[in-house]
Amino acid sequence: MALISIGGLVLLIVSTPTMSKTLRLSLASHLIAGLVVGRLLLAAWFYRFKYSLQTRFDWAIDFGLTGFVTRYQKNIFEFWLTPGLSFLIVFGLIVIWLFYKRWIRFTFAMVFCLISAYVALFLTVDGLRVFAVVICAPYILILRAAVDQIFLNKRISIA
Repeated sequence: MALISIGGLVLLIVSTPTMSKTLRLSLASHLIAGLVVGRLLLAAWFYRFKYSLQTRFDWAIDFGLTGFVTRYQKNIFEFWLTPGLSFLIVFGLIVIWLFYKRWIRFTFAMVFCLISAYVALFLTVDGLRVFAVVICAPYILILRAAVDQIFLNKRISIA
C-alpha cells in the first residue's frame, strides 16, 4: 500500500509545473529514501522477532482472481462509490479545473493515482481502509495544488 501511495505521490510531485526542478527531485528522492528505509526497518523488525506475515500480494494470489471478480460482481455500484460520491465529485472537479489551467501531466498523474487506488481496492477485502491509505498522501498534494491555483494562484511551497 505504501509503495502504491508513494509512487502516486512521486508522480504528482514530478509533474507539478509550479515546483522548481530541484525541489521536485529533492522531494521525490526523500520520499523514495523514506520508503526504502521504512521497509528495511520493518524487515529488521520481522527478522528480530521472527514475525511471519502473509503479504497482501501472497493473500491475493492464494485467494485467486475469481474470488475478486465474484466479490466485485456482487455489488459493482458499491465498489465504484467506495470512497464516497462527494470525494469523487471533488476529485473530478479538480481534474477538470487543473486540466483547464493546462496542468495536463498533473491531471494524468491524478487519474493514475485514482486508478492505482481502485486497483488496490479491487485486490483487498477491507476496501475503504486500503483505498484511504493509498490515496491519502496524493490527495493532500492534489488539494494543496487546487487551492493554490484557485484561490492563491501562486507557486506551491512545501514549507
